[in-house]
Parts: sequence; C-alpha cells; structure tokens
Amino acid sequence: EAKDKADSVNSIEGLGAQVAALEARLSKAMPAVESLLVSGSPGHERVKLLDEASKDIVSLQESSPAVLSSIKRSMDTVRMALKGPNAEVRSRLIRLTARIENLQQSCEKQADALSTERRRIAALAHIQVRDSLQAHVR
Repeated sequence: EAKDKADSVNSIEGLGAQVAALEARLSKAMPAVESLLVSGSPGHERVKLLDEASKDIVSLQESSPAVLSSIKRSMDTVRMALKGPNAEVRSRLIRLTARIENLQQSCEKQADALSTERRRIAALAHIQVRDSLQAHVR
C-alpha cells in the first residue's frame, strides 16, 4: 500500500507539473492578448500579432485535453476513496481537474476575444477599401 501511495504521489506531482506548465504558458500569453485587444497597433502588424497570440492560445487548448485525460485516468484508480491515503490523492486530483478546467475556460475566453478582434479589424479594412474605391470613382 505504501508503494501504491508513493506511485500515486509521484504521478500527481507529474500531473501537477504539467498543469503548472500550462498555467505558466497561459500567464505568458495573457498580457500579449490583453495588450492587443486594448492597443491600436497598425493594421498589418496588428494582424501578425493576432496570429501569434491565436497560435499560443490554440496550442494551449490542444494541450490541455491530454493533461485532463491523464488526470481523469488517475482519478479512476481512486474514485471511491473517502478515507485513508487514497483520499488525499483523490482530493489533489480533484483540485488539478479544477485548475485545468479553469485554464480551458480562460483559453476559450481569450480565443473568443481574439476572434472578435479579428472580425473587427476585417470589417474596418473592408470599410477603408470601400471608401477608397468610392473616392476614386468620384
């Protein structure tokens, strides 16, 4: 039983490190996304920055299900533990699940915000092209 607990703790620590790495990547990406949404950078440069930020967020969104799946597999081994050493393992796995789900929600919000900003930039560019063509025709 002690060996099983040690294996579980090692597994949880590995999963915790993976979740922490994803959270660090999100923390690194968030300021860039937020500054993009607030600043008024020029068109082409802004689109390039939007693309980079979107790639970061999409990468996080693609990585998080694998980690969540690993957490859920570990959870299956201790699902019914209410007392004893496995109860602590179960509790830590539940906290990791909550952290990864929170990360997924944050990524989704950022992806939606970037998509909205991209549509806004495209609409502004369309208006500028239309106005230029109308001015040229006159």
